[in-house]
Amino acid sequence: MQPVRIAVAGATGNIGALTVAALRNAGHQVVRISRSLGVDLTNGDGLDAALTHAVVDTTNCTATGRDEAVAYFGATIRNLLAAEQRAGVRHHVLLSIVGIDRVDVARRTAMVSPLPALSIWDRARMPSTAQP
Repeated sequence: MQPVRIAVAGATGNIGALTVAALRNAGHQVVRISRSLGVDLTNGDGLDAALTHAVVDTTNCTATGRDEAVAYFGATIRNLLAAEQRAGVRHHVLLSIVGIDRVDVARRTAMVSPLPALSIWDRARMPSTAQP
């Protein structure tokens, strides 16, 4: 397999850091996306310059309330997808929670609320594969 340049959103978080390490170990060139690294998904600052051929979205939210979490995930996915369209990104992998159906209602709502936007864009621009 040819090495691919892959952006990892949420790269400094627990899952993001593991994803970065796994991709690098597989020989890929990784671009780390994180607010602490100067790329802010909530407002899009620095995002256009960071995107590549593929994006792995491992973002997480520390919000405690449903509305705050929904606003966070909605803003980040909208900004990320818009920047991906501008950059011609062809692959978007969204990592989520195993057992999302068993997570408390507020957290589940926040995690899945942006998915319709992703699904619409995904069907229009990229092949889609859902993994359980």
